[in-house]
Amino acid sequence: MSIADNPIAFKHLEDVIFPKVDDRIKKLKFSHIASEKTHQVIANCRKEEAAFVHPSDFPTLSDFCFVLFHQFVPCRRPPNIAFRRRKKAKPKPEKWDTLSGLCCKYC
Repeated sequence: MSIADNPIAFKHLEDVIFPKVDDRIKKLKFSHIASEKTHQVIANCRKEEAAFVHPSDFPTLSDFCFVLFHQFVPCRRPPNIAFRRRKKAKPKPEKWDTLSGLCCKYC
């Protein structure tokens, strides 16, 4: 008897080859496997609004993206530390003071 003739064996083989992926992992929600500290970080981020995300955005974004965008603030000019990290051989860009972008609000 072949596996194709036995539906129970075929279903088991299908589950082994194509395991079911938890829907939370598909949506990149890791609260069921995150540490207590990670839970605290996410909970704190969900309590306050930020420049790019609001608490109401949490269900639509992955946990990682939500926390990442919660830490960003718009900045008009990159911090001086960013320029100091560049190699000394490279001159300061001509329009350095007019660049806009994202900065970490904790840095």
